[in-house]
Amino acid sequence: MSLKEIINMENYKKHAFIVNLIVLTILFFAHCFSGYVVYAIFPLLMAMIIFDDIKNGLSYLLFSIPLFFISITINLVFFGICVVTFFIKYIVIRYAIHKEKVDKKLLILFIIFVAYSLCSFGSYSPILLIKLLMIFLFFALVFLLTKDPEIINIKFNMKVLTIALVLSTLFSLTYYISPFVNDYLSIEKSGRFKALFPNVNTLAMCCEMACSVFLYYILSGKSKNEDLILFFLLIVLGLLTSSKTFLILITIMLISIVVYFFIKERKKTLIVLSCFALFFGVILLIDFNFVKSYFLRFLDNRTEFSSFADFMNVLTTSRYDLWLVYINEMICHPLIAIFGVGLGARPLPPRNISSHNFYIAGIYQLGLIGSILFVSIIVYMLVKYFKETKISINASIVIPCFIWILLSFVEDLIFYMY
Repeated sequence: MSLKEIINMENYKKHAFIVNLIVLTILFFAHCFSGYVVYAIFPLLMAMIIFDDIKNGLSYLLFSIPLFFISITINLVFFGICVVTFFIKYIVIRYAIHKEKVDKKLLILFIIFVAYSLCSFGSYSPILLIKLLMIFLFFALVFLLTKDPEIINIKFNMKVLTIALVLSTLFSLTYYISPFVNDYLSIEKSGRFKALFPNVNTLAMCCEMACSVFLYYILSGKSKNEDLILFFLLIVLGLLTSSKTFLILITIMLISIVVYFFIKERKKTLIVLSCFALFFGVILLIDFNFVKSYFLRFLDNRTEFSSFADFMNVLTTSRYDLWLVYINEMICHPLIAIFGVGLGARPLPPRNISSHNFYIAGIYQLGLIGSILFVSIIVYMLVKYFKETKISINASIVIPCFIWILLSFVEDLIFYMY
């Protein structure tokens, strides 16, 4: 095949990918008016994942996340099937077609972890297998990131996700003309913005994770103007959620960026900071009460704290009390701390709410033994990746990772209990 033919083929694939995203956008917009449209979206998305390039398949999945979940139950099942299909395709390509060697140490670690997770020391949970599948998908994502980063194409896919978040925001305006979306979005009574997500914290978490990725490219000097624009859009969307976690994390990110640019170019940094100060000054003059109510919401309308627990509950949206419930349970029953109560365990009374803490929920369900196995698998993949690539660890890597570690104290996608 000649160079010209290869270039033409690449251009065709690029245009086909854009056309597919446009078709999905149209269908997702129609979905805002009828739940039955999902029965057209699901087979089309499956076809795109199966027949298009593996890289594009991941992009289609990420694009669908902010738009797919208006009818949460059936849509979640459909989306889960699409995700599993993507990873099955990846495994077939890697090990059946390309005949890559299986990492035996990693496989043994994973088998031990699965065997341990199936040996519940409490009553078996009906969602045990679902939780195991979620953990497998998480491991598979880390594996992709360390073995085939070109498939993850993280910067490009964060752009795709950000565009989808903006579309989700725009499509949520159909609330005023669509009874279908009106019924769905009316579930959220707090007034906090959530776009088309089932929960406001899900939107905030997506913004936090995408911002942390853009932060890496900004601090490493690899960002472009379009990246800064998308980063700004994510900040705006995150602030609309009135999420305390987002406000804390984005403050850390912005301080990191200011310090980075101040070291590189002081004059330009001071000019930008002056513009931001002027912008917020104008907002204060236009609507001081809005700014005041926003920050009072952050403080739960408290002006003083009688204890450390009060301070922590304000900082974590009352999650601190939940943490103590699970920590006390493990202190009173040391075997739970060692072996766990079982993957997918039900939340503890009196509030019957998950701990909203990745670390505590993981230890409560898996125990220290299972948690060590879980961490060992991730550390093994990361250590091997850094050894093979010889990437130097610097502030551009450490700070985003620090953001993800902090986020895991108040959010939990894997061990969340129902």
